Amino acid sequence: MYTVDYAKGAQARLYYFFMMADGDVSSAKRARFDQICEEMGIDDYSRDQIIWRCWKPYDKQKISHWEHIREKILQTVRKGEGGFLSSGDLFKRNDVRISVIWTLINLGYADGEYSEAERRIVAMLTDRWGLAQSVTADLTDTAEALAALSRQKEWVKTTSKPYDVIKDTVEELDRNIQMMFDNIKALISEAEIVETEGR
Repeated sequence: MYTVDYAKGAQARLYYFFMMADGDVSSAKRARFDQICEEMGIDDYSRDQIIWRCWKPYDKQKISHWEHIREKILQTVRKGEGGFLSSGDLFKRNDVRISVIWTLINLGYADGEYSEAERRIVAMLTDRWGLAQSVTADLTDTAEALAALSRQKEWVKTTSKPYDVIKDTVEELDRNIQMMFDNIKALISEAEIVETEGR
């Protein structure tokens, strides 16, 4: 049995079920998931146990893959909203909700393709949590821009331009990328402040 607390485990399961939406998990998404788990303090053994549980078999004659993933995500979210075990108000705070949506969208772009199934999950959670569509649209636009900047950065490194030009361009792109991440952090922090003031 893995030792990670329920709240972290619930978030990790949500992320992994999301990655399974297309029927397979790409190596790029898996690498991003590993990074997320590390950032959350989930050790390798617990992470692998979470993944194993997500891949538990189900009756494919009775339910489609999409329905299975949708139900597993909703099940995980319902438990987090209901204060199940040690999760408390895991998915009840808007700052946490926005942070989760942001992580899901980023996972969607990890392999360069934010699929229709992944978009449906984000839309479903956005609607369930009563988040403004404009917030999700802003997060999606930012993720698209970040993906484009990352591709541009990799491309610049392969050009035959002088070293100083490449270095300056990469540094400028890095600044732009960091600024976008800072803007997202500010958006999440503002949601937390509004939530606290509203209590």
